[in-house]
Amino acid sequence: MEPKTCTGKHFDLLGNPIPCQHKVARGEFCIFHAPPEEKSHEEMMEGLRSLTRQWSDENLDFWNFSGFSFAESVSAKELAHKTTSTGEPLFEKPTSFKSTSFSGTANFNTATFSGNADFSSAMFPGRALFESTLFEGDATFWSAEFREGVTFESCQFRKSARFEKVHVYIRLVFDECVTRRALNMTSSRFFGKVNLSWRGIRRDHGAAIILLKGIECVERPMELLKTEKPQLTLIDGSRGDDCKPVIEGCKKNAMRCIMLNEIDVMRIAFRGNEWPKEDDFFFKKIPSTRTLCGDELELPRQNSPSEEDYGKVRETYQQLSKRFREDLNFAYSIEFDRGAFEMRRKELWKKKGLINWSTGVWLTLYKYASHYSGNLLLPVVWWVVLVILFGWFYSFTNADAHHMLGSPDGRTYWDYVLLSVRSALSLTAGTTETEGGVKISDGVHTLQAVQRTLSIVLAALFVFALRRRVKH
Repeated sequence: MEPKTCTGKHFDLLGNPIPCQHKVARGEFCIFHAPPEEKSHEEMMEGLRSLTRQWSDENLDFWNFSGFSFAESVSAKELAHKTTSTGEPLFEKPTSFKSTSFSGTANFNTATFSGNADFSSAMFPGRALFESTLFEGDATFWSAEFREGVTFESCQFRKSARFEKVHVYIRLVFDECVTRRALNMTSSRFFGKVNLSWRGIRRDHGAAIILLKGIECVERPMELLKTEKPQLTLIDGSRGDDCKPVIEGCKKNAMRCIMLNEIDVMRIAFRGNEWPKEDDFFFKKIPSTRTLCGDELELPRQNSPSEEDYGKVRETYQQLSKRFREDLNFAYSIEFDRGAFEMRRKELWKKKGLINWSTGVWLTLYKYASHYSGNLLLPVVWWVVLVILFGWFYSFTNADAHHMLGSPDGRTYWDYVLLSVRSALSLTAGTTETEGGVKISDGVHTLQAVQRTLSIVLAALFVFALRRRVKH
């Protein structure tokens, strides 16, 4: 016996499951909840026109499309029974598309939602378009899934916009979106490119919040799904303190994919994120976009970063260092200071001119001698290596280490090493013309001068590294 009422998913204004009151048309489903393959698009739209006309005539407080399954592409003009003064689609009541499935393109361009709009758990197998859409109430896209990309270009969110646990497989574009309260993208997963550009409107209650909390950027195997590598570009078009971006609780895979060089990072609040290691947090340039992160070895030669590219990343690293220093997070501040030095070194090697190259040489020595004053052990290791090396050099001079050091008869290599140690510590050995009646060659004096200079440099690098550890 067939059921008298539809068994499809249906929800009330608060998102609680309720029975569908529409009569059964296909098996155990009404025409609206029936799978796309069991109905035609014309049947579906004819039923919707009748339904929305009824809702409008009865002046219902809630337009409920929840759980509906569309057979083909659909536009807001086909769903909204009224229009604005400019002829654009108008949903004047709170509207729910919760768990709705759109088979083709879902076009909500230029639509106005006067009340709350709920697209939570909605499925968009095709393109989803929300260009110039106005959300005057809360906009909820919790756990929605966009398989062919979605565009929110020039959107306005007058209240909060929630995008928690959203799945984006191809491309998500927020271009010049306007938000007055919050844009919440907690626990969202991105499999493709995401461009997030916004303008905040400051109101009496304070600045709007852009919350990126616990987001994930996931690379899909190309044989399973044709998609671009995940990237999240942040572009702040607001002025002053209208908008406050917050990046919180993100793992390394997400931080590696967030592009920060199009935004003033001084305005971002970073809370409890896992940053990639320095060697894994490098700059990559691809056509028409830039990112701080990625593996530059995978790129073709013609797309190798230029000196300007490295300069942009260096400036961003400097901003990040200053930002973390203001938050008293000195560990990350020091990390980005070193990153800025590394980008400066790469930038100088791209430039022409003897001064640039010579500065690049010094920065290279600075890197390998102490990891930009970030490693206490490296200067000590290099000092020991120099002592052993110069001991070997002294063994080739005509200096008599036996008389110079006052050791017993029979010189050994360790006598020369001891001479090297005393020279490195700037003690008296080898500072006179003769020692014990044996003349010291000019070669020894030259070697001692070089060794002492290098030892002073390494001592300074050790002090700088120690100072970084204990300064704060």
